[in-house]
Amino acid sequence: MVAGFVENKSLGRVACLAFVLICGVLLLWGWRGNKRNPLSAEGNPLFDPLKHCRTRYGTILGYALSVPAFSNCHSSYSAERLVITRFGYPELVADHNDGSKGNYCSGSPWSSMEYTARILFHYKGIKYFEMPTPQEVWSTPYFFNPLEAAERDKERRYEPVRVANYEEATTAKERKRLAPRVFDIVVWPAQMEHELPEGHIAVVVQVEDDVEAAGGEDRLRELRKLRLQPRLLYIAEQNFDNTHWGGKNYSRVLRFQWRNGREAVLQDPLGLKVLGLVRIGKRTVIFEDEDGGDL
Repeated sequence: MVAGFVENKSLGRVACLAFVLICGVLLLWGWRGNKRNPLSAEGNPLFDPLKHCRTRYGTILGYALSVPAFSNCHSSYSAERLVITRFGYPELVADHNDGSKGNYCSGSPWSSMEYTARILFHYKGIKYFEMPTPQEVWSTPYFFNPLEAAERDKERRYEPVRVANYEEATTAKERKRLAPRVFDIVVWPAQMEHELPEGHIAVVVQVEDDVEAAGGEDRLRELRKLRLQPRLLYIAEQNFDNTHWGGKNYSRVLRFQWRNGREAVLQDPLGLKVLGLVRIGKRTVIFEDEDGGDL
């Protein structure tokens, strides 16, 4: 009987020790998760992003090229509705389509995809083929004019030009072709640790030579001759950190350089991985409906 008591007591101690270890692991896991991302919706079905806004949902964060960018409250929030804008009226965003000429559905407010589509629509008259997530814009099959497609049952399609991060160029002509341009789309891949579960996109609204990175004006002039000058990319975006732009006409600045004189490197100042740039290329072919004739 005494032996049985001792045995049960030992088993009880083992069970208690195991319980303490399990609790410790769970607490440590929770602490690590909170340290990395205290407002994460990952693994928490009760998380309500609208109760954890960086700025109030729908707040104007700033303007780029007269196109307003709005707060999405929190990066994990996704509105179950669409918004309309009108060609020639970049400040106009509406919840319903009144049938006016030039109306265009730019997407779900206020995602990074919606804002990029809105800027490209107003200033290029073109949008990328709709993709499920921001990171998949990298693989968009073509660009097109949505109004032309709706009004004429046909559309001119434009091939995408992709400039992958770390792509190499060995001649000045190649470097000129690959260098960043205004209206390029910057694409980030999915990065859970940075609250980008589906990636992110932004549009380049200004490009300048980076005098500081070049090492001064004299050195910059030398690098320009070889198309090797470093550049600053001013970007505009929605649903990144959902904070005010501070009166600027852009949200953030990225840096571009030719590493070792060969590699095209685009750097995010926060250390996020970047897939590269996508831009509108040459027109390919006019597609018509089945009754319209030849493809």
